[in-house]
Amino acid sequence: MNPSLPIISGHSNHSFSLPHNVHTAITTLSIQPQITRYICCPKCFHHYSLGELAKFCTWHETPQSRPCGEKLWTLRSTHSGSKLVPRRLYNMQVFSSWLKTFLSRPGIEDLIDQCYEHQPPDTGIMHDIWDSPAWQSLGPFITTKNNLTFSFFIDWFNPFTNKILGKTVSCGAIMIFCLNLSYHLQHQPENTYFAGITPPPYEPSVTTITALLDPIIKQLQHFYHGQVIRTYRHQAGITKRVVLLPAIGDLPAIRKALGFARVMSHHFCSFCILHKSDIENLNSGAWKLRKETEVIAAAEQ
Repeated sequence: MNPSLPIISGHSNHSFSLPHNVHTAITTLSIQPQITRYICCPKCFHHYSLGELAKFCTWHETPQSRPCGEKLWTLRSTHSGSKLVPRRLYNMQVFSSWLKTFLSRPGIEDLIDQCYEHQPPDTGIMHDIWDSPAWQSLGPFITTKNNLTFSFFIDWFNPFTNKILGKTVSCGAIMIFCLNLSYHLQHQPENTYFAGITPPPYEPSVTTITALLDPIIKQLQHFYHGQVIRTYRHQAGITKRVVLLPAIGDLPAIRKALGFARVMSHHFCSFCILHKSDIENLNSGAWKLRKETEVIAAAEQ
């Protein structure tokens, strides 16, 4: 069959053409996610657009420090000869594209609407995050339709699985889950925004991880004040607001992702400023909690 010929379906007067290749079919049907690729420094993970031609990384850890200086490109042998290619790439799924696909599924908006009307049980027993005081403390945002709340997850794993006989390689999975869905639906693959994987073979540090998370956070920031998204119930588009709460992971991963020092540091806790020398102090009333302004000032410093 010639794919360029129009095909008539049943008694309809509308005609359409079959795609000429697999790529066109996949793009038209939105089967594959929309991916943004960056050139990523193998040492500090600072990213550059594919159009930039910098030979060496120019990132500074502090304004006074020297530039990273890591080589960004390398020669690779191909069938057509040697070719200059980036040493490392960082792939990130576009959030707006994923959200459009997520909300275009029949019935998904009905499932999300259940959280807006949810009332915690009088027994005080929590069956879901919807029953928690923390969720209720978000106020009108969680009860306003078309507002979406997501949780952030990050953790590292060895893709070779065997840490003894295999190579010691580390990849980090960055995923975001929609908390407006019931708990048994939140972690299903079709409901999960898989943002990206930190480039192997080493984990980023508490400083260099910012380069990997910034592109993801900037995408979400655009949705804080609302963006028009086409959904199954609203084909012409409707304004959706998005917030990201909370962060989920083990202690080392969360501290690294949020910019706090690791558990072996002098200030080991991300909630209070208790010193490591006072770690045996069990009088919670004496623990001085961190303040938002102090955390922001320390991050800027």
